[in-house]
Amino acid sequence: MRVGTTLSVSGKVGRFGNQIQMESPEYEMVKPNAVLIHTGRLVPVYSTTAGITSKWLRSRINWLVKNFIVEEILPLEIISKHNLMALATAIKSIHFPQNLVQVEAARNRLAFDELLITNLKSQLRRKIWQTQTQGIPLKINQPKIAQFINSLPFKLTNAQNKAVEEISADLAISTPMNRLLEGDVGSGKTVVAAIALFINAENGFTGCLMAPTQLLAEQTLSDNETGF
Repeated sequence: MRVGTTLSVSGKVGRFGNQIQMESPEYEMVKPNAVLIHTGRLVPVYSTTAGITSKWLRSRINWLVKNFIVEEILPLEIISKHNLMALATAIKSIHFPQNLVQVEAARNRLAFDELLITNLKSQLRRKIWQTQTQGIPLKINQPKIAQFINSLPFKLTNAQNKAVEEISADLAISTPMNRLLEGDVGSGKTVVAAIALFINAENGFTGCLMAPTQLLAEQTLSDNETGF
């Protein structure tokens, strides 16, 4: 640092004896018409590894943001409907925001894109899987199913009956079933799974009921011995 150089310095102010000093400050030279990126603003802090500093990354990312053209990936009507920030602005604002409002708007836009892309990938994989994979349609013997359900020491809830109907409809066609049965603890998911296994067995096939932990496996076995 030569005498006469103008610096912008940011850090923790402390005392050394009777003098005020800045402890391990960030600094950068102030050049005409240059925008500060390390001090005097909201500064991003990046995860780093040996030999790489946030300051080094900040400089490189600043160059990228200025020199690369970011193309919009969403239709304008989607952006307007959800009041989203433009993608190019969001990328610039997440790294070098002017205020916290910009940070939040940029984060919302990038989170929206991430969730949308993840969902679209999932839908695409599901469509490909269902169109390229053939399942075995099962015969749904309603009287047998009703007999099985009536043998239970309790009545199924409306939600359980609906789940059984939808699963039965899925098993009756050649498109592979891709379904998540969701419910609170104790809501009766196991018996719905058992009915699906019963349909499978009635068609001469084997089935498998998996539990994520030994405790749940033992609990399921105990419930089965007592009639679910």
